[in-house]
Order: sequence, then C-alpha cells, then structure tokens
Amino acid sequence: MKKIMIVLLALVMVMSFVACGSPAPVAEQAAPAKEEAAPAKEEASPADDTKTVAYTTMGFDSPYWVEVANGVEDAAKDLGWEAIIHDAKGDVASQIAAMENFIIQDVDFIIVSALDAAALDPLIKKAMDAGIGVIGQSTVNESQILREGPDQADLGNAVGNGAGAWAKANLDGEMIKGVTYFVQCDPQTVIREQAIRDTFESYYPNITWVNEVGTIDSLTLEDGMNNMEGLIQSDPDIQVVLSCCDDGLVGSYEVAKSNNMDLSKMIFGGINALPQVLDMMKEEGTDGAYRVTVDSDAYMCGRQCVEEIAVKWLDGEELEDAYGAPAKAVTLENLDGYFDADGNLISGSQAYRSEHY
Repeated sequence: MKKIMIVLLALVMVMSFVACGSPAPVAEQAAPAKEEAAPAKEEASPADDTKTVAYTTMGFDSPYWVEVANGVEDAAKDLGWEAIIHDAKGDVASQIAAMENFIIQDVDFIIVSALDAAALDPLIKKAMDAGIGVIGQSTVNESQILREGPDQADLGNAVGNGAGAWAKANLDGEMIKGVTYFVQCDPQTVIREQAIRDTFESYYPNITWVNEVGTIDSLTLEDGMNNMEGLIQSDPDIQVVLSCCDDGLVGSYEVAKSNNMDLSKMIFGGINALPQVLDMMKEEGTDGAYRVTVDSDAYMCGRQCVEEIAVKWLDGEELEDAYGAPAKAVTLENLDGYFDADGNLISGSQAYRSEHY
C-alpha cells in the first residue's frame, strides 16, 4: 500500500473576507442519473490504483470538521490513495483558491464543505466538466454530484426529541419562550431549524418562539455569545435555546451561566456532539442545562465520502440518492457510552482506529 501524502494547503489571500451565502434555502440535489453525470476521466485506472482525493473544509476551529478530515485521510490511506486536506479557516476566498488549485493539480475526486455555495458552484462545475468528481460534505451545491451527510430534518428531529421530552417531563405545561439558531452560510440548515421547532412542539406546544426561522445566525462561539447577550436584553425570560450546531450554542450557554440565569428551567440543545459539549454535559450532570446534542458521526461521514462514494464514482458505478450516518441524540441517559472506563472521551476516529489499526 502506497504511503499517503497529506498536504495541508496554506493559502494566504490578500483580499477581504467574503461573506457566507444568502440565508434563503436552496433545494437539495439528488444524485443525477448516470447518463447526466460528468464522466470520470477516461484515463482513470481501477479504483484500487493510486488516486488523489482532495477535501476543503470550512475550518478546523470546529472539531466536527477535524473528524471529517480524519475520516477522509484514513479511508484514503487504507486504499493506498493520496489525500490533500485544506483548512479554509472560515475564509471563502481561501476555499475558492483551494478549488482552483485542485483543478490545476488534476486530482481525481473533490469533497467540499462549502462556506458559500454560490461562490464555489462555478468552480465545482468547472471541476466536473474536467472529469473530476465533486460531492458536498454536509453542504449543497447545484453542480455537485450529491450531498453526503445526515438528513437535515433527521438532525433537527433529534434535537427536538431530546429537548421536547425534557420539557414535557420537567416544565409542567407552563407557557415558555424559545429561540432557534441556523447557520447562514449553509442555507439547508433552515430545514434543521424548522424540524427542531416542529418536533419540540409535538412534545410541548406551549411555547412562543421569539424569532422567525432563518433569522439568527450562530456558526461561531462569538455569534452565540452575541446572540445570548441580545436575548437577555430583549427576552430575559427565555428558557429554550436550540441550535443547528453546537459551536455557536456553547457561546450562548456560557453567557447564560455568567449572567446567573436559572438553569434548572432552561434547555440548550445543538448538533455535532462536540468534545467540549460532551465533557461539559458529563461534568455538570443534572445541574447543567445543556440537555441534548446530536452525534452525526463525522468521522464515518468522512470515510464514506471516500470508500463508498469516490470509489464507486471512479469505477463508473451507480450511486445512491443519499449518503450519511444516522443522527443520534445524546443526552444524560446515553452519555456514558462516549467515555471509556477511566472517564476519557472517545472520539469517532479514536474508536475506529483502536478497533481496526
């Protein structure tokens, strides 16, 4: 098996940060029929020969993207392929430059977690026209083959189930206020956000949402902190804070604690099962208000992009309409399964590597 070469591209762009895409949702694309898809390169040899797969991610500041990249890297290594991993660091310009570089290098397959779908789509089309397969990991682009990742509604339902069940058991039917966050640079997260609300209301209908779906962005820790500071001013009696990702929600939770809000009647819930969230939930136990997060198995998503999708596409095999690990709610009831006997958190990559390598 040929040794994998991991190249971390450091692309320093002398230009301003480009903002994320419009918050309006776009339709998710099913896998096109085989006759409509851009063909793999004619000179491509069988998929067990050396290939180069490239992945550009939103930013390694989130452990979720680190785990996806670990999965891509390990799966490529197992196949004897080369892997190029690019950290965009939240910079759309950097991601655009990375895509241009991938095309110049004539890689065999590209995986994109797009910061701005509209900005990247022309380059995705250019890559596809050149015979390079392109898929989105967690994000949707018009020209890509398909999106890999858990179903958006399933992710939202998992949050709503965990948070709603706790509310029904602990809040005695009283009227409460709630807020939900989406991620502006991934318009598909409005599907998650709506599912969070719908499922929560199926357990606990006596809630008033203080914002409209798709209006409060919360991608980063700073976003979440700013959101919560504003809510404390406008709606100090807010009790339910649910988000399409954990990254920003952690900031909101820290602000709530620092302002001595009554956590005993509050519910925080997000998506991605970040290590810091799992550690915090375990440490705080029933004294905390971070009631649920959702494990979307980022590591296995990364592996699936390579060993199931890239391999099949390069071999000319028909792809399924959708790929992705099932969404799994993590609450205090099943939290211990994410820790070893000594109380140490086990990541998806650690668990897989210890079992298979």
